[in-house]
Amino acid sequence: MQQSFTAVLFLAALFVGLGPTEAAAQTHTFVSDTANNRVVVFNTGDSTAVKSIAVGTAPTQVVLSQDGAKAFVTNSGAPFSISVIDASEACITTNACNDTITIPVAASPQSVAVRSQGDSAFVLTDAGVVQVIDLGTNMPGDSIFVGGTDGGLAVTPNGSFLYVASGDVTVLQISDTKTLSVVGTPFAPEVSPELDVFNFAVSVAIARDGTVYVPFNTYSYNGLFGFNASGGIARIKPGGTSVSDVVQLFSLPGSIAVSGDGRLVDAAINYMWFQTGYGAAFFPGRTVAAVETAAMGTAANPLFGWTDLGADGILWNQQHTPSGVAITPDGASVYVTIPGFNTIARIDTADNLVKETFQLGVTPDAPNTARPNGIAITPNPSAAPTPLTIDAVDDASTSSLPALAARPAVANVLANDTLGGAPAVPANVTLSFVSATSAGVMLDAGKGAVWTNGDAQVGPQSLVYKICETANPENCDTATVTLNVRAPYVIDAVDDHATSFAGTTPLSNVAANDTLNGGVAGPSNVTLTLLSVSDAGIGLNAADGSVFVTAAASVGDHSLVYQICEIESSSNCDNGTATVTVIPHAVRAVNDSGTSPRTGGTPIANVLANDTFDGSPATLGQVTLNLLSSSNPGVTLNAATGAVSVASGTAAGVQTLQYRICEAASQSNCSDASVSITVNANVILAVADRARASNKTANTAIASVLANDMLAGGPATTSNVTLSLVSLTPANRDIQLNLSTGAVDVLRRTSGGTFSLVYQICEVGSPTNCSQATVTLDLSGK
Repeated sequence: MQQSFTAVLFLAALFVGLGPTEAAAQTHTFVSDTANNRVVVFNTGDSTAVKSIAVGTAPTQVVLSQDGAKAFVTNSGAPFSISVIDASEACITTNACNDTITIPVAASPQSVAVRSQGDSAFVLTDAGVVQVIDLGTNMPGDSIFVGGTDGGLAVTPNGSFLYVASGDVTVLQISDTKTLSVVGTPFAPEVSPELDVFNFAVSVAIARDGTVYVPFNTYSYNGLFGFNASGGIARIKPGGTSVSDVVQLFSLPGSIAVSGDGRLVDAAINYMWFQTGYGAAFFPGRTVAAVETAAMGTAANPLFGWTDLGADGILWNQQHTPSGVAITPDGASVYVTIPGFNTIARIDTADNLVKETFQLGVTPDAPNTARPNGIAITPNPSAAPTPLTIDAVDDASTSSLPALAARPAVANVLANDTLGGAPAVPANVTLSFVSATSAGVMLDAGKGAVWTNGDAQVGPQSLVYKICETANPENCDTATVTLNVRAPYVIDAVDDHATSFAGTTPLSNVAANDTLNGGVAGPSNVTLTLLSVSDAGIGLNAADGSVFVTAAASVGDHSLVYQICEIESSSNCDNGTATVTVIPHAVRAVNDSGTSPRTGGTPIANVLANDTFDGSPATLGQVTLNLLSSSNPGVTLNAATGAVSVASGTAAGVQTLQYRICEAASQSNCSDASVSITVNANVILAVADRARASNKTANTAIASVLANDMLAGGPATTSNVTLSLVSLTPANRDIQLNLSTGAVDVLRRTSGGTFSLVYQICEVGSPTNCSQATVTLDLSGK
């Protein structure tokens, strides 16, 4: 059964063969014996059994009040109850008082927690309910449903909040010692959710500063072989309602304990998940994981210790699987119960090794083979933390570096230092400078980095530093950092020159011919900076060293000054100049010619078709196109397409148009050309007519001589041609050509015979464009 703790949790027992331990600052240890329905109390420092106290059925968890005056025991078997033991010195060492009170609860209790004020206790049952117990009346009070069938409880040191770990983590506010209300929303023990990964809180412990630690089991369905199980410890900062960081344990933890100074967290590993590719299964755990809390959330590995509790064989039921875990107030030892083998193991926190194992003996009042389960040790806030083994390990720079180097000789001297076997970090040690062989070798005590400044002397140098345990300032160790300071490298920025068009990158890298210490200068060993430019037409990309000239750069020389500096010695620099000569593109506009009828058209589709840009066909992306002049408004240039158009009605003859193309990137680089368009006159055709009419009376012999005449392929009309009489043979004043309508009229009775009437039509828009035809008129005399 997985258990949880308010401060330090679980069981101690009557030991067989218990020798003295280092826990002299403690008083009593309480152990629940599930098989014999009792709690055994003994002196923590030796094997003296002080008392065996009968409790309810199948006791599991033991929790002590903050003042150590009472012990609370969860009796998981029917009838379900909580036993409250008077843990005062008088009651433990004598029979002078009634030392046990039984308080019934509604379902099997999984965990119990007590307010620091001692007025209320809280019980989590397997029905997922948290029940309040009034310790003034020793009666059950209100309850609240939180869900889950197993888990743990812990109360914050100020007694204001109750943390429930039962799948999710639920934070309950404690009001007037009897009323519970949910704060915010229950949350999973994870920093952020992952798809198909589910984390379940199994227990909880809270340090004296209010930091909450939650062991969790992880079930993943997106692993390499599908399902996978693991776990870790989540940390919630004081007063928090979300996880700040986690430590992965790569196994499934259960119970947890926090040392009195909050430095250590130890977790009992209940199960491990094995996946071979051929099969997979849960296997009982046999280890205890030790976590250095100061290293959580840092680059250091907080998981610094694994204690193997051993096994009696390879079978699953032969593994020494831990249940309860408790840390002595001075942090020197961790006690772990192993129910299946009636064993309690003591782990030395200095090296995380098991130093002793003990078994509970059989007595008349405890005839069954004992099953030590929960364990708790009397709190002692005044106990000084046991000094830990502190080890400052020498460091050496991996390579020579110059004075005033841009990188540290050693990034962090603490990186290989340890305290109690755990990583030494600023939260558990102080770091100070002791001495150095050169005034230019310095220690950044805040970050642990060793630097050189401009005063560092060339040659081998060393620095001595000291680390001291924060909790025990007299517990210190020193170490030495060795390094070699070299002279600055020779650096040479070589001038560059290139010739190019505007809008290009003529130099791919100005540093390509530069050197550092005789080798190639590049991004790995120098920095590149632009110092100045001659004008806005040139620039430097410091990221890749390329030099570019803008599209608007004028023809001629453009220059810039750049600087390269050694990365490891930022004051070791040299300047270089890059010059680019911008040359113009060859722009050539070529004359064009075409023809068009007077009806209009597009005699030239694109004047650029025969123009060139650097010897290739010019395009509107490379050049701009502008009309300079036109001999006739009807002849126009479309600058967007290059087309030359002739409007309908444009005068016949040769028309000219002048245009200019200029380089798009350099509008002063231009060329002009002429376009000659021959506008052809419209075809005009007067067609001969023949008619027979009477000479006896007035009549119209022909309605219109224009009826069969043509202009530009269409009918000739009085609106597009002018009509005139050329001659009438023989002359007859009674025969008339109507110039307005084109009709040939016999005005009155006249002489008979055959007459020839010649007429002319001329284009209205081009009066010289004319045609003549003859009308033959037969006046028969009828």
